[in-house]
Amino acid sequence: MAAMAAGDKKGLHRRFYEEVVNGGNANAIDEIMATDFVGHTPGNPDVGRDGLKQAFASLSSSFSNARVDIERQINDGDFVASHVTISGTHTGELFGIPATGKDVSYPGIEIVRIADGKIAEFWGLLDMLTMMQQIGVAPSDGPPEE
Repeated sequence: MAAMAAGDKKGLHRRFYEEVVNGGNANAIDEIMATDFVGHTPGNPDVGRDGLKQAFASLSSSFSNARVDIERQINDGDFVASHVTISGTHTGELFGIPATGKDVSYPGIEIVRIADGKIAEFWGLLDMLTMMQQIGVAPSDGPPEE
């Protein structure tokens, strides 16, 4: 198989966001992710394709109109890093927190490794504190004064 160009690798990661998250097509995960795909997210066990589908079902049920916008992407060999903004309206339960109806918009950094034209691994770090502040379940006024 011929090597993918850097733009194609970025495009594959962009396709994941456009089709799966923004388009609501979890079945596209089977086309975009390798059969032995592994997703790594701090604080959570590693997941395969089925676990990724469950994560996006949870995102969709917790946030109506959930979307990911790519702010910038960098390609280095088989790796693509994307600086993203995740947004939506909190209309369903999230981590046991009832819907608040509040809009959220928070940043994240995601890195994928591409092998044989598919995403083989994923590492993600999302600004969950900002999201929790925006739905009103975490303080947003900075550290306490002494």
